[in-house]
Amino acid sequence: NALWLTIRFRDLYPSAVLPELGPASPRRLEKLRRTIRQCARYGIKLYPFCIEPAALPLDSPVFRAHPELKGAPIMGGRACFCTSSQTGCAYLEEAARTVFAQAPGLGGLVCIPVGERFTHCYSCRFPTSCPRCARRAPWAVLSDTLAALERGMRAAAPGAELIAWPYGQLGDWGPARTVKAAGRLPPHVILQHNFETGGRVRQLGAWRTLSDYWLSWAGPSRVFADCARAARARGTRVFAKLQTSCSHEVATTQVVPVPGILYRKYKRMHALGVSGVMQGWYFGNYPSLMTRASLRLAFAPFPKSESAFLRELAARNWGRHAPQAARAWRRFREGYARYPGTHLFGYYGPMHDGVVWPLHLEPRHRPLAPTWRIVHPPSGDQAGECFAPTFTHAEALRLCAALRDRWRRGTDILRRIERAGPLGAECRQEINVARALGIQFDSGANILLFYRLRDALATAATARRQRALLGGLRRIVRAELANNRALLRRCAENKTLGFHSEA
Repeated sequence: NALWLTIRFRDLYPSAVLPELGPASPRRLEKLRRTIRQCARYGIKLYPFCIEPAALPLDSPVFRAHPELKGAPIMGGRACFCTSSQTGCAYLEEAARTVFAQAPGLGGLVCIPVGERFTHCYSCRFPTSCPRCARRAPWAVLSDTLAALERGMRAAAPGAELIAWPYGQLGDWGPARTVKAAGRLPPHVILQHNFETGGRVRQLGAWRTLSDYWLSWAGPSRVFADCARAARARGTRVFAKLQTSCSHEVATTQVVPVPGILYRKYKRMHALGVSGVMQGWYFGNYPSLMTRASLRLAFAPFPKSESAFLRELAARNWGRHAPQAARAWRRFREGYARYPGTHLFGYYGPMHDGVVWPLHLEPRHRPLAPTWRIVHPPSGDQAGECFAPTFTHAEALRLCAALRDRWRRGTDILRRIERAGPLGAECRQEINVARALGIQFDSGANILLFYRLRDALATAATARRQRALLGGLRRIVRAELANNRALLRRCAENKTLGFHSEA
C-alpha cells in the first residue's frame, strides 16, 4: 500500500562526498517530510522514485575535482557517472543514507538504473566506452551501483526496500544479458521488470512484438518470465510493473473495465512467484473497478476461475444484475484484446481523443500529435504514423472495427441493465465510462476508414467511383459530429472524462 513520487538526490541534501554539486533545497526536503506524514495517516508508505546517479555535463566541476567519476561520454555534452570507483559508490551510499535519515518513515526507494536516462556507464549504451567499466561485466557495474544505494538506505532505515526497475534494459542489453543480470542482483534488492515488454501477440495471423504497458494483453513476456525465474532461483524478490486501470492504449477515461484481463495477469504473476506490483505510471491506478479487482487478485486465496472472480466482483455493486455485468466485462475483454499491437497506436493514435481530430478531405501531410503531451497542434492526416510498419492500413482498420463491435455488445448489456431499474452511483458511472469508451473506439475506427477512403479517392478511375467514395466520407463526418455530441453528454455526467494525467 504505497505511493511513489519523483526526487533527485542533489535537491534534497548537500553532499559531503561531492560538495561540487552545490546546495540543496530545504523546501523540497520539507515537502517530502510533509507528504510522508500525510500518507502515514492512511497507512500508506511513500517510495521516492529516482534515476540515479545522474549523468553530468562534461565541464561539470564534479568531473574536474574527481576525474575518476567521468565515465562514457554521451549525447548532449554529458558523461556518465562512473560507479567503478570508490568515490562514485561512496556518493550513492551517502545519498541514500542521508535522504532516509532526514526523511524518516519512507517505505523504500524505486530506482531506474538502466534504460531511461544516462546514469552509470552501462545505463543505456552497450558496450560502454568507459575505460574502467569496459573491463567489467555490465551486471557487475549494475550490482555495485545498487549495492551502494542499498547499504546507505539500510543504514538509516533497516526495513526499507530498494526496488531496482531496469526499465529499458531489454532494448539496451538484449534478452540474454537482461536475464543474466536478473540472477546477479545484490542481496535484499528487489527486481522489478515491465510485465509485458518484449511480449508477442498474434493478431490477424501474424506475431506482433509489444513494448511496455499493455492492458489489452495479459502477458507476461517471455523475458519477464525468464528474469523472474532467474531472480527467484537466487532468492531475489520480484515485482511486476504494469498498468491497472488504463494504459497508453487509451488514458482519457482513467479506467478501462476489463477485469478479466487483470485476472489473467495476476494468475500468471502468482505462478511466477511475483510478490509485489507497481500498478501505475502517472495514470493507470485511479480508484475504480479495476483497482478494486487488482486488490482482490493480489492476495490469497486466489479465485478458482475467471468466471467466479467476475461474479464475485460484480456482486458488490450490481446485485441481482451481477451475472449480466460479468457478461458485459467479458465482451469488453474480447474487444479490447483486438487493440492493434503496436505502441505507436497508443502513443499517436486516435483512441484517446479521436472525436476532436480534424478530418482533412484535401491532403495536408501533417503529422500526428503525441497523446501524452498537449503542447503540439492537433493531429494531422498522416494516419499511417500510428500503425505502420507493424500493420497495413486495412489490418489496423479491421482490428479497430472488431474492437468497436465487441465493445458495443458489452455496452448494450449494461444499457439493458440500466433500463431495468434504478442503479447506484458507481454502476451509473461505470456505464457512463463504458459508453464514452465505445464512442472513442467508434471514432478511432471512423478516422482510419476516413483516411483509407480519402486515399482511394485520389486514385479512383471513374466519376461514379469518386461520388461513391465522397458519399462514404460524408457519412463518416456526420457520424463523427454525432459522436462529438454524444461524448459531450457523457462528459457532462463525469467531469473527469478527457483528463490525461501524464499530459
